[in-house]
Amino acid sequence: MNEIQKVYEEAYKEIGYLEKATNENLDEKTKNAGYNNYTKYWRDTRKRGRMKAYGYAPESNFAGGKDWPYCAAGIDDTFCRALGQERAAELLLHGNAAFINCQTMYQKAKDRGLLINSPKPGAIVLFYNARSIHYHTEYCYKVSNGVMYTVGFNTSGASSVVANGGGVCAKKYTVSKTAAHYFMPEYKKTTEIIPEFTDGSSVTLLKKGSSGDSVKDMQEKLIYLDYYCGPAGADGDFGNNTYNALKEFQKDYNLKVDGIYGENSDRELNIAYQTKKNKQTSIPNKQQLLFYGVCTGNGVNVRTWAGTEHGNISAWPKLNKGNEVEVLNYTQKAKDGSPWYYVRIDGKWYGFVHSKYIKKS
Repeated sequence: MNEIQKVYEEAYKEIGYLEKATNENLDEKTKNAGYNNYTKYWRDTRKRGRMKAYGYAPESNFAGGKDWPYCAAGIDDTFCRALGQERAAELLLHGNAAFINCQTMYQKAKDRGLLINSPKPGAIVLFYNARSIHYHTEYCYKVSNGVMYTVGFNTSGASSVVANGGGVCAKKYTVSKTAAHYFMPEYKKTTEIIPEFTDGSSVTLLKKGSSGDSVKDMQEKLIYLDYYCGPAGADGDFGNNTYNALKEFQKDYNLKVDGIYGENSDRELNIAYQTKKNKQTSIPNKQQLLFYGVCTGNGVNVRTWAGTEHGNISAWPKLNKGNEVEVLNYTQKAKDGSPWYYVRIDGKWYGFVHSKYIKKS
């Protein structure tokens, strides 16, 4: 295998890993999931001595924390595991210091003349915002028909660029619609082997007509995520309602919409389920009513958490002008600081709505 293939294979192994709420269970993919940026990537980077430049000795207990997003650290760790620390230091241009800052990496790559015009397998994608600040990075492993496929650390399975999203996910982006620069490390070219990349094509696990405990488990998770599997609920039979629910989920999570429950659907469903489950545990069991409200706009999203980066609840995906809601005492702030109301609709559906769309009735 050449170096690009080695890095890809190490990165792909990490898909499904969820960051931790505390400095515990760091080696478990889903246990102790949270949004405090504790990960094994920070821990192992520190153990290698690559965090000394940032004030953390190898023998310290540093494993991340609230203010330590890890999209770049995940890439640094992957290169070290795939190619060894010395070679990773050469390729990532940081010497013995870890790659932890996208803007710094952009400048180093630019100074070395290693920015390329379009993504290629092996490129490090450096996403930038309207102010030309590079704020997130992912590893590109395939480009086909104008679409680039990546492994992203500290992101989510949503179709947009999600920085600080909570897990390691396979992503894809339309190149022409993506604001990014592309850093191509100086990989060795001593081999003629052309890397073979998988785009994660699903291997059939469950499909319409299947039955049993595996179907029931899938249904329970879909229902927990507000997808309707029919009046019988999680009955273990993969019928039309479950088929339609799965297709809705696949569409929402940028998967192939075929109603077949394969590797990709299984991975994304488990990540989404665990992420929501972790969030829900922090919501009080009993919420007091703050006030009755009414929606002031049309087509207003009801989301699973505060912020536009989170998906809609499928049970009630939109509110329109005049719709009544109950606003409960669990207002949350999105990343931009805006308040989002936690609302109950028709006494049974719950979600978050931007406060600007709800007025007291």
